[in-house]
Amino acid sequence: YSVILPESYNTGKKYYMVLALHSLGRNENYLKAQLATASNKNFIIVCLRGNMPYGSGFRWGYEESDAYILHMVKHLQRKYQTYQKFLLLGFSNGAYQALYSALRNPEKFSLIAALSGGSITTIKDPFMQNAKQIPVLLISGKLGAEQAVSHQMDELALALMQNGGVPGRIIF
Repeated sequence: YSVILPESYNTGKKYYMVLALHSLGRNENYLKAQLATASNKNFIIVCLRGNMPYGSGFRWGYEESDAYILHMVKHLQRKYQTYQKFLLLGFSNGAYQALYSALRNPEKFSLIAALSGGSITTIKDPFMQNAKQIPVLLISGKLGAEQAVSHQMDELALALMQNGGVPGRIIF
C-alpha cells in the first residue's frame, strides 16, 4: 500500500482515514499519483493494491478481497491514530469492491464513494439493506468521448437502492 499523510502530520492527533481502491489492471502507485494533489489537511489517504494479479497490474476479487481489506483496516488502525470508521473510495473495479466490502461490513466504514463502478445489482439483500447505515455516493462519468461505465448501470443501481428504502443520487 501507499500512504499520503497530511501536510503537518502529528502522531498525537487523530485523523480521518480514506482507503482508496484502484481500477482494473492498475496499482496503488498509479492511484497515489492521481490523488497526490487532493487536499489532505485533516485525513490520511491509503491507496491499497488489489490482492489479485491482472496483467501487469492488479484487480479486486470481491469476496476474496473483502478479508484483505478488513485486515488492512485493522493494520492501519494499529499503525495510525484514526477514527473508528474509514471512508472507502473506489474507482471502476475498485468502486465495485468498495460497495461490496462496505455493504458487508457497515460497522467499519462511514461513507462509500464509488466512481464509475458499474452495477451493484449483484449485491443482494441483506447486504443492500446495509446501505441505510452508510451514505453511498455513486459517480458516473466520461473519459474523453468515451463513457467509462454505463450511466444506465448506475441508474439501475440507484433504483435498486431506492426500492429498498435507501435514499441516494447520482452525480454525472
